[in-house]
Amino acid sequence: TPPETTITAQPTNPSASTAASFEFSGSDATSGVAGFECSLDSAPFAVCTSPQTYSGLANGSHGFQVRAMDNANNLDATPASTTWSVQTQPVAVAVNINVGRLGYLVRIYSSDREKVNAWSNSDGLTTFTLIAGTHYDYLVEKNGARSARIGFDAGAGQTLTYTLAPITVNVGKSGYLVRIYNGVAGAGSEWGNAWSDAQGNATFHLVEGDYGYLVEKN
Repeated sequence: TPPETTITAQPTNPSASTAASFEFSGSDATSGVAGFECSLDSAPFAVCTSPQTYSGLANGSHGFQVRAMDNANNLDATPASTTWSVQTQPVAVAVNINVGRLGYLVRIYSSDREKVNAWSNSDGLTTFTLIAGTHYDYLVEKNGARSARIGFDAGAGQTLTYTLAPITVNVGKSGYLVRIYNGVAGAGSEWGNAWSDAQGNATFHLVEGDYGYLVEKN
């Protein structure tokens, strides 16, 4: 006759600890219990003793099974089992987003809702405190023009780089005002403007999107 197995102690559910300890016992009326085999999260059964302890468990659901073996090498055909979840305190990490220039707005989204935003500093950086391992999206914005959202999973010491598009309008002479518009020139809001330099160039650093421009003087 196969033995029977009983779990006598287990973690609370949910547990705030990444460690888990289980105590168990077995009974066999014929030949007596010789030992136990355990399995964590559907891994192959392996020889174990009570208490059986695990550490370094990830957040989320986990399952534990244990089966007794008797002295006739019979295994409990219906292992004792339990499930629980690990819910540790979230770990905050600093994430940098580098746009390379001052004065661009970076928006962070979580679950499709805006969580936080910040303007890039003189080094072109924005720094956010986010939850490690959590998925976020960000976009870069300036003067009404927005990039597409870019997804990432937050990690400690992470720096993400957004590359602005340097666009140069050459009018051939200095002293001409170049205006950049969102959408077709004149139809959308003005993104920015600059005077052409000695080489006749006016350079802009744009987020991705559709733009138009016009040139004016006097």
